[in-house]
Amino acid sequence: MPCAARVVDISCAPSAFYRTRGDIVTGSSGKLEVDRFLELRRSETGSGYLTTEAEFSAIEQQLHRVASYNCGWDSYDAEAPDPATVEMTKRLLKHMRQSGFVPSSIVASAEGGIATYIFKGGKTAYIEYRNSGETVAAMYDRESHPIVMELDTSEGSALEALNRIREYLTT
Repeated sequence: MPCAARVVDISCAPSAFYRTRGDIVTGSSGKLEVDRFLELRRSETGSGYLTTEAEFSAIEQQLHRVASYNCGWDSYDAEAPDPATVEMTKRLLKHMRQSGFVPSSIVASAEGGIATYIFKGGKTAYIEYRNSGETVAAMYDRESHPIVMELDTSEGSALEALNRIREYLTT
């Protein structure tokens, strides 16, 4: 999460992006102000870079929240995401950030792990890292059969899956 001095003259800046180091250390909620964020997205003068940073800030907050879940988080004894799964998801987000490919959400998996979702134009895709070491990518919509890929935990495998997902979502 970027540490920057508070900016007071930008009326449409998402406050979650402009926080001081003290805000982070003191445990401020860091909640992205939805109205201000949406105003930035609608603004013709809004920076694409700032928008992307605000979106990744919100995604990183979701990952932080999911990583803090305890066993039984879903009231059906689901495993909490383990530290290795959290680290693999962080690496995936790093690659997505570098390529400007913003995920839609991050959720805990009932199978024990973390899934990173991307939604676009009625299509859904996700990459799920499971505590068991399995990694799965899936792409689906209402019109065709789902595409499911089993991946290994290498970065090359994640990059290949991201490329296939990007292709799928743009066709």
